[in-house]
Amino acid sequence: MFNYEDLCEKPLGAADFIALTNTYHTLAVNNVPVVTAANRAAAYRLVTLVDVLYEHKTRVVMSAQVWGVWGVWGGRVLCGCVLLVS
Repeated sequence: MFNYEDLCEKPLGAADFIALTNTYHTLAVNNVPVVTAANRAAAYRLVTLVDVLYEHKTRVVMSAQVWGVWGVWGGRVLCGCVLLVS
């Protein structure tokens, strides 16, 4: 299991996430926070991670402390996911 901070709050990119897909067929990510403009860089990494996992047909399971994590910038909903509540 991977922690959100380890994947999205560190300077990782698509190449790092591709390397994970070469090792794992399923990734579990825990502690996913509500995405806001305050954590924009980490949010973009999360989007990149999900994109890479999708492109490489890698399964992902995410857990968060809230039900339904939504990314909102300037009143626009960017993405919505129903996650496992931990």
